[in-house]
Amino acid sequence: MVTHECLHEERILSQSKAIERLDAELIYKKERLDDLKEDNRRMEEKIDEIKNCLNKVVVKSKSDDDKLERRLVAIETEQKVIKELTNQNRADFNLKLTVITIVFGAISLLIGVLSFYFTFMK
Repeated sequence: MVTHECLHEERILSQSKAIERLDAELIYKKERLDDLKEDNRRMEEKIDEIKNCLNKVVVKSKSDDDKLERRLVAIETEQKVIKELTNQNRADFNLKLTVITIVFGAISLLIGVLSFYFTFMK
């Protein structure tokens, strides 16, 4: 029976060591899992920060787009006004040129009539 008891003791001791090893692995894995949970929490915080930054960028981009669109409309309006003024100035210039041409024509005619008058009528 001594052999039988030794075998049982060895088996009990072996199983006890296996249980201790498994307990140590369990403790290590729990600690590692806690570390991973903490890392995951930190990553989620950083992801939230990144999301907030992206949202700010999107909002700023929309705001800048609105500003650019308003500026574009203002530039287009200025361009139309300048074009209208240019066309109006061109028309005014053509009118003035026509009036000056008519005045010079009238002066030329008057000079011709006066030349005729002084040449043949006196």
